[in-house]
Amino acid sequence: MLHQGKWEQEDINYLLSDWKEVVAQVQNNFTILSDIRNLQIQSPTSDKIHEEAQRYVAENGLLRIARVIPNNDIVNLQFGRIVKRSSMPNNDFYDVEEAEKYLDRIVEELSQRK
Repeated sequence: MLHQGKWEQEDINYLLSDWKEVVAQVQNNFTILSDIRNLQIQSPTSDKIHEEAQRYVAENGLLRIARVIPNNDIVNLQFGRIVKRSSMPNNDFYDVEEAEKYLDRIVEELSQRK
């Protein structure tokens, strides 16, 4: 999942319903690689909807998310706060390849436990 720029209100209105559709189509214990390196500071309204969507995903089968974060302290603080409030199981990375390796390792560890 690649996030760029700033979410417009018309897009944010579909965020939760789109996530519900996706979650309904995937197996339990799925992972997400979220690349937010090009994301800009978001409005307070989008914060609330992001938090609600993240909480829904976290409570409906998410194993772990790897967030590739920008070199932007304000965006990192904003989304870090959202992740904390939504109880999203995540780890942050600055590199896509490292994030992918991390998620592969998490999935492998889960499959070995079964």
